[in-house]
Amino acid sequence: MAQETTIQMIPAHQIVPGNNDRTTFDPIKLAELASSIQQNGLAQPLTVRPYGGGFQIVAGERRYRAMTDILHHKAVPCLVRNLSDEMAASVMLAENTARQELGPLDEARAYDARMTQYDWSVDDVAQIAGVSIDLVQRRLRLLTLIPEAQRLLTSGNLGIGHAECLTRLDSNRQISALRILQASTQALTIAAFRAICQQLYDQQCQDGLFSLEAFWTAQVPPDEPLPTRGKRAVTGA
Repeated sequence: MAQETTIQMIPAHQIVPGNNDRTTFDPIKLAELASSIQQNGLAQPLTVRPYGGGFQIVAGERRYRAMTDILHHKAVPCLVRNLSDEMAASVMLAENTARQELGPLDEARAYDARMTQYDWSVDDVAQIAGVSIDLVQRRLRLLTLIPEAQRLLTSGNLGIGHAECLTRLDSNRQISALRILQASTQALTIAAFRAICQQLYDQQCQDGLFSLEAFWTAQVPPDEPLPTRGKRAVTGA
């Protein structure tokens, strides 16, 4: 995967964003980054690749936004690499996770997108992102959260530990758990909330057993005579 690279000052108007895993850019942190660049210079150039007559950002969109939107630079130093879509996705994922620039849900979507688009395994994702397999699996489970839970997690009103407790529950029980959490007069610790979710999960499993019993009961015609011969014979013993 070694690529020939060159650093160039590229006019800002020739650069377009890539398929960034990050979906939100905190304006306060962006302003802090711009201030740091203004005072200390750019520590690391953007990574871009040739794209449609110009260049596409592979890594460094925050730096690009800080330099162009806030500092109004007309040109940006870039490391130019000839990368395929999959190689660009690898570079972006590795940089984002190394810098811890992604929120938990953005991270989960980034992993899921690469597994879907490039047929990566969980092991592949973990190795390229430089994280543990367990972390990848826990992040992917966040995608099972109901929209309300996802919004709370993204906004910071639901902690990652509490969110992970919800992932085994179906939609209705996630709603119940969130109501319990929000109705609590004191903040529930992760341990306390996990115990509540465990009770809801146990109830969910019991409901599943009852549903299965009802399903198989319905498969037996009520007027079918019981067999008296053969392997299925009912002898009354």
